[in-house]
Amino acid sequence: MDVFDKALYEPHNFARNALIVIHSEAFGFPKAMIFAETHKAYGNSIFPHLADITTDPSFSCLIEHSSEIIETTGSLRVLRTISKSAHHPPSISSFMLNNGKYGIMLCEGPNRKPRLDELDADLCDMAIDNPELSKAITENQDRIPVGLGCSSATAVIPDSNISLIAAGVTAYLKNRMDGRIPPKGEIWLGRIEDNNMSIDWESVLCPEFIKIKTPNPKIQVRINKNVLSQMEHFAQKSAPNETGGLVFGEYRIHDSMILITRIETAQKSKNNTNEYVLYPDGVEERTRAIEKATASRISLLGTWHSHPLGGEASSIDKQAQALLTAILKPTPALVVVWDVKQKACSIFA
Repeated sequence: MDVFDKALYEPHNFARNALIVIHSEAFGFPKAMIFAETHKAYGNSIFPHLADITTDPSFSCLIEHSSEIIETTGSLRVLRTISKSAHHPPSISSFMLNNGKYGIMLCEGPNRKPRLDELDADLCDMAIDNPELSKAITENQDRIPVGLGCSSATAVIPDSNISLIAAGVTAYLKNRMDGRIPPKGEIWLGRIEDNNMSIDWESVLCPEFIKIKTPNPKIQVRINKNVLSQMEHFAQKSAPNETGGLVFGEYRIHDSMILITRIETAQKSKNNTNEYVLYPDGVEERTRAIEKATASRISLLGTWHSHPLGGEASSIDKQAQALLTAILKPTPALVVVWDVKQKACSIFA
């Protein structure tokens, strides 16, 4: 087993490291090394790594041929680093929200579809229609300063909550080790009941994301497969006229990745067999509501519409994209087109 942790063991870690036999001299030593030494007594081979996996170029090589990877840091940077690595077995990310009242597991499906970062975007999108999850994502975590010199911070989470969530995560991992892997990716939501004595877990199956090429080489675009199905449904329902609406998702400025998680029809529009006009009524209000529900993780990315007669973005569509670019800057503006004849999606950006 390989264990990655760049942090040092500090006094505040003592209470939650029951498997580690600690003497006071161990404080200030790397956690990964202490973990490895302790497990030697139980006959387990642990290989400690002290590097920061988000910046160490050797990390991808180390995990390329690894078995399942379990990430429990709660760090978006770590989650996205693992998402982009070249290893083959599916990975799992587990973390807590809202001071330990919510336990989350993001579980890649076979062939790592969808990836952890795509599942994370789906989780944020789910909050748009789930006020309780939205509250868990957007509320500020209560934090207290801890660590040597009080230079670090941690969330205030009761040990009982950690134990309840950890028990569920452990049971799920055992099921996967026994070969019970679902056909799709999963998001598990564990909500601790008001009595703080039990936890209710529910699972949501998530489809893979499809990569769509655009004329803009500076960005990458992936779209949830369910969104493509919705686009096809709306287009067929409106045929022979065009239809369309708004496109929402996550834009990551640091690596120019766009993850499309939802489309919606417009509050006001007009259409015919070769034209779709979207009016601005309600667009700003809806965008603000979605950003508020997701801590601005999900935002407006552009528009979509169908072409019943086939074809990609027209000259008028490209003019609309230029206008949208000025409005959404620095987010790249997308014009998504559904070709009814070819049953295919194209994106102009």
